[in-house]
Amino acid sequence: MAYRIDISVVRQVAKGQWDRIFSRLAPALKQAQEHAGKHVPCPVHGGKDAFRLFPDYSVNGACVCNTCGSFRDGFATLSWINGWTFWKSLEAVASELGLIAKGVSQQVPKQLTSDIWRGVILYVGRHDIASGSSSDFVLRLYDEISTSQVTLKGADLEKVCKQKSVKISQRIEIRRVTNENFRRSDEYPFGRCTWQVSIVKDKRNWQKDKADERYHQYIERLWQSACPVRLHSATQEPLMLYLKHRGLALIDEERLVNIRFNRFCRILDSEHTFPGMIAAVRDIAGRLVNVHSTLLTEDGFKAAVEVPKRLCKQPSDSTISGCAIHFGEPKKVLALAEGIETALSVVVGTGLPCWSCISANGLISVQIPPEVEHVYIYADKDRSGVGQEAAEKLRQRLLSDGIHADIVSVPYAIPTNTKGIDWNDVLVNYGQLGFSKSFG
Repeated sequence: MAYRIDISVVRQVAKGQWDRIFSRLAPALKQAQEHAGKHVPCPVHGGKDAFRLFPDYSVNGACVCNTCGSFRDGFATLSWINGWTFWKSLEAVASELGLIAKGVSQQVPKQLTSDIWRGVILYVGRHDIASGSSSDFVLRLYDEISTSQVTLKGADLEKVCKQKSVKISQRIEIRRVTNENFRRSDEYPFGRCTWQVSIVKDKRNWQKDKADERYHQYIERLWQSACPVRLHSATQEPLMLYLKHRGLALIDEERLVNIRFNRFCRILDSEHTFPGMIAAVRDIAGRLVNVHSTLLTEDGFKAAVEVPKRLCKQPSDSTISGCAIHFGEPKKVLALAEGIETALSVVVGTGLPCWSCISANGLISVQIPPEVEHVYIYADKDRSGVGQEAAEKLRQRLLSDGIHADIVSVPYAIPTNTKGIDWNDVLVNYGQLGFSKSFG
């Protein structure tokens, strides 16, 4: 059986009662009590006006003497004025408040509890209009477990909430772990609780996180289930034929580590499948961020569907901005292009490592490895001017970062009845010699 005087309990009960306590245990403070907030002679060393009790001393018993020093609470004040130890002051105050019989410590029974509340905070603080109380700490929340509003109070809860920096509109979980009951000699009960408070994510955020987790898993699964490229494999004939049609049959297999083949690419909300070229979209550190799919026919052309080229749904906790499909690892020189086929054409035509940025916006935002000193931007030539404009924006950004950048423009006119011409068109129509003309 445990016996003790609980300091925090005595301190709580004494709050607001120090005027009565001082009257009983420190009669030397009478003059200061009668003139609270004003200077009076020090009850210890005398003088004229060196001492005063603070105007609200009844709350915590604090006082100050210009000679003796300041005393932060009533226990310190009693110890100073009576020459007591702290423990002597604590016992005297506890006895005066009826928390223990004279000279005997109160037994403290402790009970384990399993009380739990979870929900959004509606109010937290000391001025709760709804409860009409401005002295007690109050926390109100809509409890998801009981589907009702719950009001919790207490200094112990206040302390934990301050440590966790809880605030209105946060979703929290509160557990009352233990409950200790105290009883004063006049049978007035008093309690202390041990609380655990944790911040939990909003339901909508939790659902979003679960969705993001599924998207990440799908991206990883799609990439891992696809087969590495084997240029002379009969099982990958649709991809081999597609590369041949795009003038890319002679590309080095080592440059295609971020291209794979999937025999069964499925269209959303359809049971129909297509063979597909799968490309890994990676960030500057090489981490897989998304997967790009190009749906193909068996004879190596783009599938006749509304959107033959597509990215997976991007998880909300990541971004494709700054990412690219890497064809070769650069050292000091790197080439950049928009589309996959365009980037592969640059690899074949120049031998440079070239990254596909997927789109004009991707070209503008792509991140360059720190070891790269020179970038060649192989711009699309569009009637709209979008490709050239994106290339110029990237060039200006790279120059401001101290990276030398050149735009390599298609040296041929845009064919009639087409929206534009890119470097894959150059490779298909003019071969590798078409690239030498751009530097001529």
